[in-house]
Amino acid sequence: MAGFALKRLLDSAPDLRAKARPLLAQITAWHRWFHATRDPQGTGLVAIIHPWESGRDNSVDWDRPFERVPTEGITPYTRRDAQHADPARRPTKEQYGRYIWLVERFRDLGWQTEKLHDASPFQVIDPGFNAIPIRSCLDLADLADALVEPELAQESRNMAERGLAALSSLWSEGRGQYLCLDRVTGEVVGG
Repeated sequence: MAGFALKRLLDSAPDLRAKARPLLAQITAWHRWFHATRDPQGTGLVAIIHPWESGRDNSVDWDRPFERVPTEGITPYTRRDAQHADPARRPTKEQYGRYIWLVERFRDLGWQTEKLHDASPFQVIDPGFNAIPIRSCLDLADLADALVEPELAQESRNMAERGLAALSSLWSEGRGQYLCLDRVTGEVVGG
């Protein structure tokens, strides 16, 4: 996310730090928006609402939550992925229909981000995905400290700390790893 990227850029070009000051408030606002739209209950953890967001499209972690996504009523489509890749390594027709159903649902809502989370039958807390905004907030807090923006630093740090504290609830001692959470059912999934 942007906080991480900006910090890396400024670490390699510290003479540009002063020019970056206006970006701090904008990135903080972006983090605030992301948490508000993907964590409307304020748990500290954001949900993915489509498997494509995760970078782990076909993960078995999504299987149970994905089952409740309907496939009825989707617009006919032509898959291009199975033409250049081994179909055995691609999602099934039914799975792909679920991907398309979600996209069409979000499109029908006009991509209004404040509505998408609650409208999605697929709401999964992915610890790997959550590590990204947590890291971004921590990096932005460090930058805000360096640029003497204490309020922005504290807000970013608070978001990161809330996420880290909530992330600990996904740790499975028995499996020795973090697990995903189906926000709709409250069940731990995957692993």
